[in-house]
Amino acid sequence: MEIELELPVAPFAQARPRLSKWGGVFDPTSKKKRVLSHLIKEQWKGSLIEGPCSILIEFGMPIPKSLSKKKRVALINQPHIKKSDIDNLGKACLDSMVGTLLKDDAIVHHLEMKKFYVEEPFIRIKIDY
Repeated sequence: MEIELELPVAPFAQARPRLSKWGGVFDPTSKKKRVLSHLIKEQWKGSLIEGPCSILIEFGMPIPKSLSKKKRVALINQPHIKKSDIDNLGKACLDSMVGTLLKDDAIVHHLEMKKFYVEEPFIRIKIDY
């Protein structure tokens, strides 16, 4: 079976845990991950995937506003080779799927990710299970 979700949100990377001034540890991307989880819940009404699955995640990265219109047009669908690292983008996305779409991210046996420039940023998730 195949699932395809397109989430109208700018991709974001999983940040490292931070220490608060009171000594506690917190995740600076937790609010963004909750928003992403909510968007996934809106599109996926089925039960949690519990068996092995294969996932393709495509990150449509925003084109910098500072570029000229000519350069912006030339960048559309070109590979995004600047920060954020693709592994950190994927980690944030997988963390958001746990509990809403996947039982656990350990069930993923094949993961493919792509990032490229687009006019309107998005995250597209395709799952085969």
